[in-house]
Amino acid sequence: MHVDSDLESEKVMCRVEHCNCTDACLQDIRNQRLYRHRRKQDMLRLKRTLKGLAMKRSFYEEQINYYSQYVKTCLDNLAAKR
Repeated sequence: MHVDSDLESEKVMCRVEHCNCTDACLQDIRNQRLYRHRRKQDMLRLKRTLKGLAMKRSFYEEQINYYSQYVKTCLDNLAAKR
């Protein structure tokens, strides 16, 4: 290859380094489907986590409202007895 000889003549990259770099690029291309699958699984997991957190937040907000109303009723009852 002409590019290989140019790189070697300029001492920028030897043939072994060039082959290693090319092999790494090829391996990355072959693994793209695997990477895409992992990202999809991560997104699904994060969406489930987000949904669970939203449900938990809703539950705690309901609890806050319930206890706030309870405390208000108790204070109103105490004020009425005085």
